Amino acid sequence: MNSRSKLSRWYIAIAEFGALIIDGVASIYAHSLLGLSGVSASFWLVVIAVAACSLIDENNNNEIILAFFIGLIADIYYLGFIGPYTVGLTLVSWLCQKVTRILPDVFVVRVPVIVICYLLFDAFFWFILTIASTISISFSQVLWGMLANAILALILASLSYPLFNFLGREYPFAIKMNYYK
Repeated sequence: MNSRSKLSRWYIAIAEFGALIIDGVASIYAHSLLGLSGVSASFWLVVIAVAACSLIDENNNNEIILAFFIGLIADIYYLGFIGPYTVGLTLVSWLCQKVTRILPDVFVVRVPVIVICYLLFDAFFWFILTIASTISISFSQVLWGMLANAILALILASLSYPLFNFLGREYPFAIKMNYYK
């Protein structure tokens, strides 16, 4: 077995970790991109990556495990306590794997599912951080932010879906492809 085939099993994990890093850098600028006062958007490319990869590889339970560990890393690094990312990304992965079994495998169906998962993650994140008294954002501000998040998620999902579709189909996470090629 050559080194390329060993590394190729980790391409999705590397892509999701890269999305997590991009989230940290881009989230600083996501608020000002909208130009709206009092409305902010949450830049979560990692949610789109987890949802897209789980939609594409619905039978691979390793995707759910990967989402758990990516969430764990995000929680420890960004928040300092374990919870919103770990549980939220794991639920997004699980939900996408269940939903994709009844949906057709086309771009125009999968992108709205990714946007819905993005909004559910946003609501879950707000709910957990509000309960933990880490943030104090009114529900009306969250609703306006959901509109901004839906637009941002639609743009991000449309642009990044081809990459995650390619990775999910050609290099499933933690699966040896020697037997299939």
